[in-house]
Amino acid sequence: MGKEKYKHPIIIIYDFDGVIINSKGADLAAYAQMIDEDINWNLNELKGLNPMDLIRRFEMGDNPEGTIQTVRAIFKKFADLIPNPFKRAKFLIKMGSSVRNIEYQRSDFIEGIPEVLKKVHNAGIIQGICTNSEGERLPNWLKAKNCEEYISGYTSRNDRHKYGIKPDPRAILHLVLMLKKKHNLGPIDRSLVYFCGDNVTDIWAAQNARIKSIAVLSGHGTNDELAFLNADYVLNSINDLFIIPEIAEYC
Repeated sequence: MGKEKYKHPIIIIYDFDGVIINSKGADLAAYAQMIDEDINWNLNELKGLNPMDLIRRFEMGDNPEGTIQTVRAIFKKFADLIPNPFKRAKFLIKMGSSVRNIEYQRSDFIEGIPEVLKKVHNAGIIQGICTNSEGERLPNWLKAKNCEEYISGYTSRNDRHKYGIKPDPRAILHLVLMLKKKHNLGPIDRSLVYFCGDNVTDIWAAQNARIKSIAVLSGHGTNDELAFLNADYVLNSINDLFIIPEIAEYC
């Protein structure tokens, strides 16, 4: 039996940062701030940290209630590293603008990803993106990489007031319903829905949504923490999607 045994096409939803696009821009922005003496870092606390550690603090401070709450949470996350509140505020402002500026200069799709998205699309698998980052970035990047036609829909932090942010499963489930409507599908079999993410909140979100979880090591998560969460699959990147039996069979 082939594809006819499936109740509907497989659905694969991806996180964006660390899964489709690399984190080089964010890493470089964080490194530039770490060597800025004007910030007055607590060097005892900074010692031993790397740029990715700073980025993870930003991610851990994300708050579904809104921008003000997120800024407050992140502000507290860096209190040990930057005790001076004025210097800390300056750091947050500079970091935000630096990431946006450097991203479009130095970041890129992870090698091989456009080809993977095309192959999966041509196999009839439905693809979407669910990210906690700003939605405005997605169409720009997809257009730049000629991948617009491969992605059927997305949700982003722009939708957080309605659906929260990961690990809240509502953003993923809302996207599944969007894809169901767009492709005129019948009842959804959650065993045919996969979510690919690079950090802990992604795997929690997939598990909370009761869909298949794919952890990838191409972003900010570590092998130990992702494996500890018992993700259904742990891959180096989504270039390895085709080692998953159901996806390989479908393609």
